[in-house]
Amino acid sequence: MNSQKMDFMMSVLLLSRGHEESLMKAKRLRETFGSAREKGSRKEFGSAPGWLWRPESTEPWQVVDKHAEAVVKVFELAAAGYGSKAICKTANAEGWPIPTRETEKKPKKWHPTMPGRLLRMRAVLGEHEYRIMTHEAKKEVNHWRGKSSGIVIPDFYPRIISDELWHRARASIATRATTSRRRDEHYFNIWSGLLRCGYCGAMVHRKNESRGNSKAQLICSNKIAGLTECKTGAASATDASLLTTISALAGAEMGLGYDKDELVKKIDVAKSKISDISSSASALAKAIVATSGELPELIVEAERLRKEKELLLNEIEEGEQKLASEPNSLFDDSYANEVLAQLYIKTELAKEARATCNVRVSRVVSAIWHFAYDLAIVEFKSGSVTAVALNPKTKNGERPLLQRVHNESLNLMDLVSKFMSVK
Repeated sequence: MNSQKMDFMMSVLLLSRGHEESLMKAKRLRETFGSAREKGSRKEFGSAPGWLWRPESTEPWQVVDKHAEAVVKVFELAAAGYGSKAICKTANAEGWPIPTRETEKKPKKWHPTMPGRLLRMRAVLGEHEYRIMTHEAKKEVNHWRGKSSGIVIPDFYPRIISDELWHRARASIATRATTSRRRDEHYFNIWSGLLRCGYCGAMVHRKNESRGNSKAQLICSNKIAGLTECKTGAASATDASLLTTISALAGAEMGLGYDKDELVKKIDVAKSKISDISSSASALAKAIVATSGELPELIVEAERLRKEKELLLNEIEEGEQKLASEPNSLFDDSYANEVLAQLYIKTELAKEARATCNVRVSRVVSAIWHFAYDLAIVEFKSGSVTAVALNPKTKNGERPLLQRVHNESLNLMDLVSKFMSVK
């Protein structure tokens, strides 16, 4: 055998030996981390959210106060109705510290996606989920964070967000997802996503804010596009009447829409099931580590438990969001007056009040049909409907539709349907 062949064979042997050693190290590492996951160990898992730090891996996590305060502000604004971009703009304008670990690559400003990521991190509640970070796991789920192990440890980190604030923020996000995106940066349109033209059904937009907020006009989008001649109304002739009526009726009209005691029981049952699943998952994890993952049926069962637990967690999340957004907890006798006092003011406090108002109204109202200077028809999510008298254009102006409703006892939704059919 010549020297070239000998060199080639030696290279192959060395590569093969290196590959075997690499596989063995990877196996030992997986076993180490698998054992750590079973024990709920904090030592082997040194990574943590940016609002925490610890001097040594064996010491408990400590909160970086200025970073934690920024995270709390994110949740508070989200609960008030702010979207991720609006929160980001506020954070940069007010100079909030960025809640990430100190590194050379640390961003200098908040990015619009940062609030959204923070609002999904259950680490703010103190939870830690062990993830499988192998190449195969990352490839399977197509994500750099790897695959969920289904093992979640409560009280792993110091908690910085209360359950109540978490659910209020999540409920607000869920509400925003079902309404149209805002067009005004000051959140003047408290009816965003709800107000429709009573004459043609198109969305109604708020215009001419620059001429003074109290002079804003409510204009049908079809009229803006030149498709119809629907009436335009002043926001000041609509806002107070609508908000006062909705605030007064929301709790009584809507009730809860569900049996509160039954919902609480359902949540408790789901939590109990999760506790059982977690025990089973822990036992399976030990078995998988003991067999080096060579029994595929164990892995299949672990995946089944993970999915079942995920469904139960979603069920709990939805239930607790409902409890956090009861109509009676959203409105009271003075609420309308509080918002009306902030309705046309350009301050951050007023902006937050308007954002919160839109979220609250969106939780109890499906749609508002607007007939300028005459009446508005409010359709609640419970299915009930009510007519609201709007201020007429002139002091002694007539409101013909409102008069017909009173005189002829018209069915309100029939009235809406009649106009919808006339194009």
